[in-house]
Amino acid sequence: MKISIRVFSLIILFQLVLNCIKLERNPLHFLPALVTQSGQPSTQLPPPIFSPTPGLRSSLSDISIFANPPDASIYYTTNGSTPTTSSSLYSDPIANVFALAGKPIQAFAVKSGYRASQVSTAVYSYPPPTTYSYTIHSLYDDGYFKKGLPIGFISNGDGTLKEISTGLIWQRCSAGQTNDYNCSGTATALNWSSAWSYCSSLTLAGKTWRLPDFLELATLVMFESPFTLYLNTFTFPGTANGAYWTSTTPLGSQTAWKIHFGVGSFSYDLKNNPHYVRCVSGSAKQYFNNFADNGDGTIQDKVTGLIWQKCSYGQIDDSICSGGALAITWNTALNYCNSLTLAGKTWRLPNLHELMSLVNLLSISSPRLNTTVFPNTTAYDYWSSTTKATSPSKAWYINFADGTSSYKEKTHYSYVRCVLGGNLILS
Repeated sequence: MKISIRVFSLIILFQLVLNCIKLERNPLHFLPALVTQSGQPSTQLPPPIFSPTPGLRSSLSDISIFANPPDASIYYTTNGSTPTTSSSLYSDPIANVFALAGKPIQAFAVKSGYRASQVSTAVYSYPPPTTYSYTIHSLYDDGYFKKGLPIGFISNGDGTLKEISTGLIWQRCSAGQTNDYNCSGTATALNWSSAWSYCSSLTLAGKTWRLPDFLELATLVMFESPFTLYLNTFTFPGTANGAYWTSTTPLGSQTAWKIHFGVGSFSYDLKNNPHYVRCVSGSAKQYFNNFADNGDGTIQDKVTGLIWQKCSYGQIDDSICSGGALAITWNTALNYCNSLTLAGKTWRLPNLHELMSLVNLLSISSPRLNTTVFPNTTAYDYWSSTTKATSPSKAWYINFADGTSSYKEKTHYSYVRCVLGGNLILS
């Protein structure tokens, strides 16, 4: 019996596939791309795979993208736009999860003879840093829960320090000091423009430096510290008792954010005023808001992985948070959040770093947070669970009128928004 060429070809093709299966290999790696009658390849590449697995992370990892087959080209974006072959071509890990937390990373693969893959999307969440407030002053406070990523430093022996939870490299001594063991000399205060130029021109240890943004510099703050300042002065000797500039500036503003390591406060100032400078190197933290309304009175923050109460205490849990928010004392706020059963979840009062993560640092509008996802928020003080360690009768708060932090007596009144999460569930 004669066998047609078509049937014979199908038999050979079938045998090839069987052989590949026996070898536990992907037959697509060995077969020529098939072509449809229209002349287009009939085989589509599988979507790229991200590593580590997207979602909440608890340890620092670089983000890698893999294609199948490995020699396919991968194009990606990190700004929310759909990638094309004009987008960035992937070659090495693009950044780490701290730098890109909350940002949608999109990628697709192309290879000659195959149809382009579908687009893969990854979003990583990374919790805020610890406040170091480990003393329990009251049940359900910051010291009771001890949430946040631990911060630790490794000396590189060249005047720089690597922080393990962010991957950032820090200048050990402040601008103006001698780069020796004690950071001798006096730190120099510069206006914002000069601070930016100083860091940009710094060549310490052969690295590229920049002025740190607010979220980066805030990781250095210790709200319960055995030192005289609100940071580790053994790690950073000679640190000035004053404010240090960040690169974060509200849109259309002549001000920039600063952090005062003498009092631990977050605020902003006119750029022509002088403040101290410590530069940073490494993957820059990219400021981004990425909230999702869960439809049950809760809001998911995809940057930090935290889940927030949509409405303030006293308001109705509807789509617009109707009604008036109520101000209460600090201990009442702790107990309220602990007893809250909204959406069947277990809640707590947020610590200061968590509460600060809601501030829209680039806005000059009041209240300074996303009022689309947190409607009817009162432009006033909201309690954190963090006690002022040097004055335990006081607790820290964020004023959402302007986003700044301060503290007051726990018997005074402030508004409340509860939080849950912060558990480090992946490694």
